[in-house]
Amino acid sequence: MKKTNNLGFSLVELIAVTAIILIAAGVAGGAATSALHARSYKAAKTIDAMIAQSKVNALSGTKNCLIIKFDTANNCYKCELHEIKYNSESGTFYDADEAYDVQDKIGNDKLHITCGETDILSGGQIRLEFSMDTGRVKSLKSGDTLVLGTGVSDTAADIVFNFYSKHTIKIYKSTGEHELL
Repeated sequence: MKKTNNLGFSLVELIAVTAIILIAAGVAGGAATSALHARSYKAAKTIDAMIAQSKVNALSGTKNCLIIKFDTANNCYKCELHEIKYNSESGTFYDADEAYDVQDKIGNDKLHITCGETDILSGGQIRLEFSMDTGRVKSLKSGDTLVLGTGVSDTAADIVFNFYSKHTIKIYKSTGEHELL
């Protein structure tokens, strides 16, 4: 009769297999974290480019504003440039209904974009307008609250993107400059 020796796994084999599993999990976790970081950064970079475009448009004579909002119908953020028009009857300016440049699907409801106290996901919006003469920030509104603009003494404001990592666009009132941090 043949004898079989079934003693199980040795301690060295168990440690080796556990180490391999832990290394594989660490690599997969790092790749997932990197992908999530990239989503937040891509959203911030897209909006930073739209802010630059809005300022260039203002300095070249197009009275416009940038609007960042959450589109509940498509479950995504949108960044839109709207021309500002003048109503001669009422003597007031208003944002054109149709945007002339739209970046949509910037991020889904996992991304949170905030400015001041407003979280855009909960129904607010950010509206930014530059002066056509100087390129300075004419107004930056977070919902109905004026964050930067006439009569506001703050020198800068932050638009914060948060999706497993945090990115910030800092906008300076006096120059209209902005930087992605």
